[in-house]
Amino acid sequence: MGSVVWRQLVALLRRNFLLKRRKWKQAVFELVVPVYFALILGAVKLGVNPDKRLAVTTPPCWDQTATPFRNNTNSHVLLFAPNSPTVQAIMNQAVMSMGSTNIGPQVVGLGFSNNTDLEAFYAQSNGSVIGAVVFNTVANVTAGEIPMYQYDLRFDSDAADLPTTSTLFLDNNGFCRDPSALNTSDRANTFQCPTIALLSSGFMQVQAAIDTVILQMAATASGMTDFNAPRVESCFMPKRDFQPQTDYLQTLTAIYMVIAYAPMVSIFLSNLVTEKEKKIKIGMKMMGLADVSLWLAWGITYAFVMCGAAGIITIISVATKLFSPTENFLVFILLFLYGLSVMAFSFMLVPFFSKATLASAFGSIATIFFSLF
Repeated sequence: MGSVVWRQLVALLRRNFLLKRRKWKQAVFELVVPVYFALILGAVKLGVNPDKRLAVTTPPCWDQTATPFRNNTNSHVLLFAPNSPTVQAIMNQAVMSMGSTNIGPQVVGLGFSNNTDLEAFYAQSNGSVIGAVVFNTVANVTAGEIPMYQYDLRFDSDAADLPTTSTLFLDNNGFCRDPSALNTSDRANTFQCPTIALLSSGFMQVQAAIDTVILQMAATASGMTDFNAPRVESCFMPKRDFQPQTDYLQTLTAIYMVIAYAPMVSIFLSNLVTEKEKKIKIGMKMMGLADVSLWLAWGITYAFVMCGAAGIITIISVATKLFSPTENFLVFILLFLYGLSVMAFSFMLVPFFSKATLASAFGSIATIFFSLF
């Protein structure tokens, strides 16, 4: 029995080879369509080619007491409340210190008796307000007592042109990695980095100036005669190199591969149903053909077709760097196994059709539908 099946298998393989040679246009079409879609994906990959972001091994630091404001062309008003003598003294010294460090525009302090008046003035301002300082707790300074203060910094994100949180925490921002753009003297490029833009918006400079004055008052109250203003620095953390995400290209590749294999399913299913429609299969079975020989012959024939298509697509992916170089063999295995799966799917559909035309049309649509969903 085994020798009979083997002889039948060899004869059917020779027959299928002759059919492919006679219908060479059909055979070429089965290979050209996957190659066509692979070439499209390769062209898209070469066109996109996302730049690899540089690693930052020695991150820079900035002195926040000397970092310039983003806008140093106009005067800015710094509101504060309440306008008590102690708060007035703190804010006057803070404004003077910001002016002495030449960190940006001329800052003018404007005090209000309460928060309501401060907000009313801000609502009528023309955009010259840089921000506001609202003291919630103000301790009375007495001899030998260290003062305690609690205050809030309030800045308008729109007026200060502050970056959004979604932009601020992007790790792939090129301007935050390019060393030439991290130089604070280059204002045009520096402020395109969201992190530096945030640190240069004014709130860090105002907080550093106010805290320095409060620390000086605390040092004086504690009897210290030698006080050095603290140096407040902001430093980047080291960043490893980064490859921008191309998830959309991976999704596009999956969709294109499914569409590329659909015509092969259509032709394969058409050949199988044609034998059924023209009674060729029944005639061969009447002469003693075993079912296993028939199905195995078609399976081996199209396994070679799937293997050839997967090999050509893999070569194209290597040439266009569609996938990582270490994944080429895995890509070949994946494409080949997918081809075998759609071939098995075609075998499953054969009993449901008696017309080759209908089976061919439905096979392509069904393959795309079930593969994607």
